[in-house]
Amino acid sequence: EFSIVRAWLQLCSRNHEDSCISFEAPNIPGFQLLNCKTRKLEPYIAGTEYIALSYKNEQGHSVLPQTIEDTLKVTLELGFQYLWVDSYCIPQFGDRVEYIQIAHMDLVYNCATLTIVAACGKNSAFSLPRVSRSRFLQRSITVGEYDIVSALSNPVRDVRNSKWMSRGWTYQEALLSKRRLIFTEKQVYFEC
Repeated sequence: EFSIVRAWLQLCSRNHEDSCISFEAPNIPGFQLLNCKTRKLEPYIAGTEYIALSYKNEQGHSVLPQTIEDTLKVTLELGFQYLWVDSYCIPQFGDRVEYIQIAHMDLVYNCATLTIVAACGKNSAFSLPRVSRSRFLQRSITVGEYDIVSALSNPVRDVRNSKWMSRGWTYQEALLSKRRLIFTEKQVYFEC
C-alpha cells in the first residue's frame, strides 16, 4: 500500500522537519541521478529531491537487476522522479571523478529525501517483496467472531541477520540516511 508509505513521509515532513529533512544539496562534482521516467542519467540540479538505494550490489549486469527495477517503481509510486543507485550513478572508470564521488557518499545519503533499504535476499536479483514478488502471507485463523493473526518477526532482527547488513558500506548508509524505508522478506517498515 503505497498510500501508507506516502502518509508516513507526509507525517514526518509535517512533524520532524528540522531533524529528518536535509536542506543542503550534495555539492559533489559530476553528481548524477537516474530519471525513473526516462531511465536515463541526468546531472543533479540543486533542489531536486531524490531517493537513494542501499542494497547488496554486484557488478556486471547487462539488464537492471530486479531490486533496482522494483526501486524504480517504488520511487514513482511515492511521487518522486529521481533515484540514486551507486553502480549506475557513479562513473565506473576508476578515475578521479569516481574517487571523489565515493569519498562523498555520506552527502549522497544524508541529502536524500528517503533511502530505500533492500534488506532481503542474497543479491540484487532477489527483488523487493510485495513490489514484484508475491507477498508473505501472515498466518491467521477466524474462531467465532475473533480473528487471530500470527505475529511477525522483529524487523530489527531480520535486518541484523540480512545479507545487506554484512556489507561494509551499510553502517554509513543506514546511519547517515535521515529516512529509511526498509524492505525485509516479511514486512516493510519506515524509520526517520
